[in-house]
Amino acid sequence: MAKKKKGNRLKTYLQGGILYSGGAKKVAPMALVIFAGLILSICVRYNNELQLIQIAKLKQEQKDMKLRMLSRHAILLEGSRESNILKEIEKHNIDLELALQPPYVIDE
Repeated sequence: MAKKKKGNRLKTYLQGGILYSGGAKKVAPMALVIFAGLILSICVRYNNELQLIQIAKLKQEQKDMKLRMLSRHAILLEGSRESNILKEIEKHNIDLELALQPPYVIDE
């Protein structure tokens, strides 16, 4: 007879009889709170992962911008060198001479 009770117990559990017992009714609110906490935790983690991906993209974009800025800065400095300016003056036949004295501040 003991085997019959175990068989009935297993059959009762499989048919969902455990949900109708008094113990399950007491635990149900706590189980729902735990389930909601798990869902919330998953959502927060997913959101954080998306933000980390966005941060990585922005950091890469920042590096690219810095490299472009440095290359353009180098190009602009190339044109403002004294030797390049003298070449441009000679090329366009402009009548300019080099200053013999350095520039100075005029006091008012």
